[in-house]
Amino acid sequence: MNHQILLAEDDRNLCEAVKIFLESQGFVVYAAHNGLDAYGMFKELKPDLAVFDIDMPGLDGFKLTQQIRKDDNQTPIIFATAYSPAEYVARGFNIGADDYIRKPVDVIELVARIRYHLKNKTQAIAQGNTYTIGQYTFNSKTFRLLHPTNGEVKLTNSQGAILQQLCANLGKTVLREALTEALWGKKTDMETRSIDTHVSSLRKYLKDDPAIEIRKCYGQGYQLVVG
Repeated sequence: MNHQILLAEDDRNLCEAVKIFLESQGFVVYAAHNGLDAYGMFKELKPDLAVFDIDMPGLDGFKLTQQIRKDDNQTPIIFATAYSPAEYVARGFNIGADDYIRKPVDVIELVARIRYHLKNKTQAIAQGNTYTIGQYTFNSKTFRLLHPTNGEVKLTNSQGAILQQLCANLGKTVLREALTEALWGKKTDMETRSIDTHVSSLRKYLKDDPAIEIRKCYGQGYQLVVG
């Protein structure tokens, strides 16, 4: 079955060009030109992946993603936008985006990222183990993090992929390059601050157990320590 992609872009010419190219690569693409329509289509269609612009009428890409993440933390969301300052990138990852590509969009790169995130989503459902992290239980099949008294958190695919790497190497330093590869499937010149942003979110989710620490190993990567 062909994967369904929801594309939200208010530039109609750009939206149509990207839609045509994605369809030529075998995807089924649904297009919206504002955030409100995109939100309604997302709830109705339940796409396999979404690509959102940020600057859109109705709901911008940030607000749209925040609305979606209230109920769905598993569908990969990629921002394709002209916004480039670091605070925009960090905000996107903080609210649950999985990836970020700058305009003008290289459609070949976009397809590569879409395919990787779809593969990562499938593997997250089909593979993995359950890890005990102090008071928490982490299911790396579903990327669900459970605390006995504070309930469950559904991590995004990116957050889950990083935590899985840290759990599999408990007490060891996981190099930044390995974390980058876990997210995007290869070494990339993507902004490494996205790793830092995801780790910052994980620390907040794990804060109810003071015995857990995600240490930053400067110039190398991160280390998960319990106890």
